[in-house]
Amino acid sequence: MHSEIPLDATGPQLRELLERLPSGETLHIRGPNGERVAVLITLTRPSGKPLSFPEWLARLDSLAQRVSDAWQGDTSAVETLAEMRQGAQHDI
Repeated sequence: MHSEIPLDATGPQLRELLERLPSGETLHIRGPNGERVAVLITLTRPSGKPLSFPEWLARLDSLAQRVSDAWQGDTSAVETLAEMRQGAQHDI
């Protein structure tokens, strides 16, 4: 699941927005022209029962699908990540 809000609405409410957003969920922030300017993904899990491995894997698959659906590059996300990793190895 993800939410979307305008950039103007994030200012003083950012902390509250992050606290309300369940772990692993995304919040898309749109600029004045309607384009996405940021994506927030919460990293902490609210108190409660931990996810089982199948639940965790399903959430990861869902996140991967959302990234894939939003990807706008000429190369796939996997190809881009491989190129970034290869470049990082040359910098060492």
